Amino acid sequence: MPDAGSVKSNDLHILFVPLMICYGLALVLVMWTRLDITVRLLRLGFIWLLFILSALPFLSQFLILIGPPQPPPVVWPPYVPPYIAILAKWTREDEIITSDMPWAVAWYADRKSLWLPMSVRDWLDLNDYNQLKGHIVGLHLTPVTGNLPFITDIMKGEYKEWAPFIMRNVNTKDFPLKAVTGLPIDGECVYYSDRKRWENNEE
Repeated sequence: MPDAGSVKSNDLHILFVPLMICYGLALVLVMWTRLDITVRLLRLGFIWLLFILSALPFLSQFLILIGPPQPPPVVWPPYVPPYIAILAKWTREDEIITSDMPWAVAWYADRKSLWLPMSVRDWLDLNDYNQLKGHIVGLHLTPVTGNLPFITDIMKGEYKEWAPFIMRNVNTKDFPLKAVTGLPIDGECVYYSDRKRWENNEE
């Protein structure tokens, strides 16, 4: 499991936050100056207001820091970053994962991720004819599709062809991704793979 204190390559933009804050404050001050307001007390009050507003995020985090330890916030469902990041250990950089929330797989697992095609036939065409210049080795399904209303959206909606995969009652004998495993939390996410890659990546 990733170290909660480590900074990932995708998070390096945090280093530019102080610079962008200074840039934003300078822009606001220039705009205030162009208003040509000469009342000194009003100008000082405006500057203090800017500093107070800029300091609010720091103060809130400082209060959390000196308070009792708290678990990191998790927007569940469907996001649990450490359990999405684990897909990076099961795949290589040149391999592709299909998902119903590809943005999260691309961000947290740092892997190429394709939005779940509308039909299984489309998925097979992309995979068999190498149209993506890489092998699709995984199918990651989450509560994004799993928590949809059963009849109206899963069985009759846009992903109706994927209903057996979403409901975990599919026969994968004739499907390229034959291995399957449930993922935390409580198995609400499921991962189909070309082989049992997780057996060689014990946590």
